[in-house]
Amino acid sequence: MESARLLVRKMDGSGSMVAGARSLTLCVYSPRGTFTVETSGRIRVSNPSVLVNLLQALLAIILGNIVYFLLLPSLPPAARHHPFRLDLGTVLDFWFCLVIYGVIRTARKWR
Repeated sequence: MESARLLVRKMDGSGSMVAGARSLTLCVYSPRGTFTVETSGRIRVSNPSVLVNLLQALLAIILGNIVYFLLLPSLPPAARHHPFRLDLGTVLDFWFCLVIYGVIRTARKWR
Protein backbone atom coordinates (compact mmCIF):
# COMPACT_ATOMS: atom_id res chain seq x y z
CA MET A 1 0.00 0.00 0.00
CA GLU A 2 1.35 3.41 -0.96
CA SER A 3 1.63 6.11 1.63
CA ALA A 4 1.66 9.83 1.07
CA ARG A 5 2.88 12.62 3.33
CA LEU A 6 1.22 16.00 3.46
CA LEU A 7 3.17 19.15 4.19
CA VAL A 8 1.55 22.56 4.53
CA ARG A 9 3.77 25.62 4.83
CA LYS A 10 2.98 29.27 5.29
CA MET A 11 5.56 31.21 3.32
CA ASP A 12 6.48 34.85 3.05
CA GLY A 13 7.87 36.37 -0.14
CA SER A 14 11.44 35.23 0.57
CA GLY A 15 10.51 31.56 0.94
CA SER A 16 11.02 31.29 4.70
CA MET A 17 8.26 29.93 6.93
CA VAL A 18 6.36 32.50 8.99
CA ALA A 19 3.13 32.64 10.94
CA GLY A 20 0.34 34.64 9.29
CA ALA A 21 2.02 34.74 5.87
CA ARG A 22 0.05 35.65 2.77
CA SER A 23 0.68 32.52 0.73
CA LEU A 24 0.23 28.84 1.46
CA THR A 25 2.12 25.99 -0.17
CA LEU A 26 0.63 22.51 -0.05
CA CYS A 27 2.99 19.64 -0.95
CA VAL A 28 1.91 16.00 -1.14
CA TYR A 29 4.82 13.57 -1.22
CA SER A 30 4.03 10.10 -2.56
CA PRO A 31 6.08 7.25 -4.06
CA ARG A 32 4.95 8.35 -7.54
CA GLY A 33 6.21 11.92 -7.19
CA THR A 34 5.45 15.26 -5.63
CA PHE A 35 2.28 17.27 -6.16
CA THR A 36 2.47 20.92 -5.17
CA VAL A 37 -0.29 23.54 -4.96
CA GLU A 38 0.46 27.17 -4.13
CA THR A 39 -2.08 29.82 -3.26
CA SER A 40 -1.75 33.56 -2.88
CA GLY A 41 -3.66 35.81 -0.53
CA ARG A 42 -5.55 34.91 2.59
CA ILE A 43 -7.39 31.61 2.69
CA ARG A 44 -10.88 32.18 3.99
CA VAL A 45 -13.73 29.86 4.77
CA SER A 46 -16.66 31.34 2.91
CA ASN A 47 -19.17 28.73 3.95
CA PRO A 48 -21.12 29.86 7.04
CA SER A 49 -22.05 26.25 7.81
CA VAL A 50 -18.49 25.74 9.10
CA LEU A 51 -19.27 28.07 12.00
CA VAL A 52 -22.61 26.33 12.57
CA ASN A 53 -20.86 22.93 12.67
CA LEU A 54 -18.29 24.27 15.12
CA LEU A 55 -21.01 25.63 17.42
CA GLN A 56 -22.96 22.37 17.22
CA ALA A 57 -19.87 20.37 18.15
CA LEU A 58 -19.02 22.74 21.00
CA LEU A 59 -22.57 22.53 22.35
CA ALA A 60 -22.49 18.73 22.11
CA ILE A 61 -19.20 18.57 24.02
CA ILE A 62 -20.45 20.87 26.76
CA LEU A 63 -23.80 19.09 27.13
CA GLY A 64 -22.17 15.64 26.93
CA ASN A 65 -19.76 16.52 29.72
CA ILE A 66 -22.58 17.96 31.83
CA VAL A 67 -24.54 14.70 31.45
CA TYR A 68 -21.45 12.63 32.26
CA PHE A 69 -20.59 14.64 35.39
CA LEU A 70 -24.22 14.59 36.57
CA LEU A 71 -24.28 10.80 36.26
CA LEU A 72 -20.77 10.35 37.68
CA PRO A 73 -21.85 9.67 41.30
CA SER A 74 -24.12 6.85 40.17
CA LEU A 75 -21.60 5.21 37.83
CA PRO A 76 -19.69 2.12 38.91
CA PRO A 77 -16.01 2.73 39.76
CA ALA A 78 -14.87 1.08 36.52
CA ALA A 79 -16.84 3.65 34.47
CA ARG A 80 -15.30 6.67 36.19
CA HIS A 81 -12.56 8.58 34.45
CA HIS A 82 -9.05 8.61 35.91
CA PRO A 83 -6.88 11.59 34.88
CA PHE A 84 -4.30 11.07 32.12
CA ARG A 85 -5.57 7.59 31.22
CA LEU A 86 -7.73 6.25 28.43
CA ASP A 87 -10.35 4.26 30.27
CA LEU A 88 -14.03 3.35 30.21
CA GLY A 89 -14.93 6.74 31.72
CA THR A 90 -13.33 8.55 28.78
CA VAL A 91 -15.13 6.31 26.30
CA LEU A 92 -18.44 6.84 28.10
CA ASP A 93 -17.95 10.62 28.15
CA PHE A 94 -17.15 10.57 24.42
CA TRP A 95 -20.24 8.46 23.77
CA PHE A 96 -22.49 10.98 25.56
CA CYS A 97 -21.00 13.80 23.47
CA LEU A 98 -21.44 11.79 20.27
CA VAL A 99 -25.08 10.94 21.02
CA ILE A 100 -25.90 14.57 21.82
CA TYR A 101 -24.14 15.69 18.62
CA GLY A 102 -26.28 13.20 16.67
CA VAL A 103 -29.45 14.50 18.34
CA ILE A 104 -28.50 18.11 17.50
CA ARG A 105 -27.75 17.25 13.86
CA THR A 106 -30.96 15.23 13.51
CA ALA A 107 -33.05 17.99 15.07
CA ARG A 108 -31.57 20.56 12.65
CA LYS A 109 -32.37 18.36 9.65
CA TRP A 110 -36.01 18.02 10.73
CA ARG A 111 -36.47 21.82 10.77
